[in-house]
Amino acid sequence: MGSGEGASLGPPREGTQLGGGVASLHLPHCTPYLSPGGTQPPAPAPPAPGPGPLAPKGDRKQKKRDQNKTAALRYRQRKRAEYEALGDQCQSLEARNRELKEKADSIERHHEQSRPTSLSPACCISSVANSSCLPAQPS
Repeated sequence: MGSGEGASLGPPREGTQLGGGVASLHLPHCTPYLSPGGTQPPAPAPPAPGPGPLAPKGDRKQKKRDQNKTAALRYRQRKRAEYEALGDQCQSLEARNRELKEKADSIERHHEQSRPTSLSPACCISSVANSSCLPAQPS
């Protein structure tokens, strides 16, 4: 940089020493916890009593059966709702399909009515062969 000096990182931080010295820091939050009486904190409370590994097998089987019944009921209800939704969607799509078919038929009828019948391809081909479509040539 300018006069050959190294880049300065700013003044030394508080609590540190330059020249390889060791900084001593006091960390009060790292001291072990002691209660006012000087003893360790109380142990956590034991888990609440309930059906643990010591519960009879019959109770566990019955609980599993009940869970399975409710799960099966929810599954059947969900499938029934999906089936009804698909039925509703099918009905609306069929109605839309009927509307589109009617519209296509209407356009086809309009197209048939607007096409001149005298210029149908079969008429022109037979007329050209007989020269009746051509203007009369002066003699």
